[in-house]
Amino acid sequence: MWANSFLPNEAEREDRLQKEYFAEQKSP
Repeated sequence: MWANSFLPNEAEREDRLQKEYFAEQKSP
């Protein structure tokens, strides 16, 4: 998982960015 240096909100932000990125890739 995430390193201890990562804050929970940072991990959540990265996860959201990944989801948005993959959703964008799926869209034309």
